[in-house]
Amino acid sequence: MLGSRVPVNTQLEKTYINLFAPKTKELYEQVWKLHFEAERLIEYMRGKLLANPFFDLNKSFYQDLDTDGDGCVTQQDVSLKIAN
Repeated sequence: MLGSRVPVNTQLEKTYINLFAPKTKELYEQVWKLHFEAERLIEYMRGKLLANPFFDLNKSFYQDLDTDGDGCVTQQDVSLKIAN
């Protein structure tokens, strides 16, 4: 039944340029730039922390931030640590 239907919109040619408004394309580009900049900074900070011989990931996160001892750092754990 559906196989006998002929699509009527196959002649429409849409490119990326015509698909979005200029402001939407600008915002999309800004989002990706922000995302990659954040990733770059995160990797830089991670590298700096790992190069520090006094930094212990286990102690920093699981022992200090895991306030209820369940092995997970939750939003509540971080909020409690910030409040103290």
